[in-house]
Amino acid sequence: MLSSKVRKSFAPRTTGVWRKPGRVGIAPWSEARIFITGLSRKLKTDCPAFAKPPPLCEMLYYWNRGQARFKFMKTTITFRDWEFEIDHDATKLVYDQVEQGGAEVCGCEDCRNYVLNRKSVFPKDVLEFLINVGIDYTKEVEVTVFENRPDRSRLIGGWFHFLGNIVEGERYRQPPDGSMELTPINSVFSIGFAPESTLAYFKPTSAIIQVEFMTVIPWLLRKTKFLN
Repeated sequence: MLSSKVRKSFAPRTTGVWRKPGRVGIAPWSEARIFITGLSRKLKTDCPAFAKPPPLCEMLYYWNRGQARFKFMKTTITFRDWEFEIDHDATKLVYDQVEQGGAEVCGCEDCRNYVLNRKSVFPKDVLEFLINVGIDYTKEVEVTVFENRPDRSRLIGGWFHFLGNIVEGERYRQPPDGSMELTPINSVFSIGFAPESTLAYFKPTSAIIQVEFMTVIPWLLRKTKFLN
């Protein structure tokens, strides 16, 4: 058992790895919580990925100079003209705690129509990118309708977040007129990235990237009334 003096010396800095003298291995979150008495409460409040830590989260542990330090492994990935430093595991942990996407939470006709289209909204390489950074594409923050077209299709937009940084590549811009300058992926789908955190599921941190997308989807919801 740790002495009260050692317990007081614990100072978690970020998230992910906890350290124990002379040992290196994989341990579940429940074991870490028992071993490091009094630290789990700090983790739940101070660390963005552990606002509600899952019981079986596996972490590499070791102890260095009497302090438990939490730090997820970061990797660098590329997507088209962008390069990102990402924190996949921390991002995925947060999305795993989200029960449903913003479209389901809203429940309006446009959002329900988006849910019906969701599986076909994202081009293959975009969907692979979302998965690679830890995003659950079924748990968007929000969906917005920009235009109702005569053929009943909708110009819509939405966004996600992930933990990381933009190493190379343009940030999207939002001119004063409220429009958004995104990068076209195909004839209907555009995407953009910027260090923003609008309504993010994550706790405040400087390392949050907002993923904005815009596309056109058909009207699939069975409803006789259509508002232009």
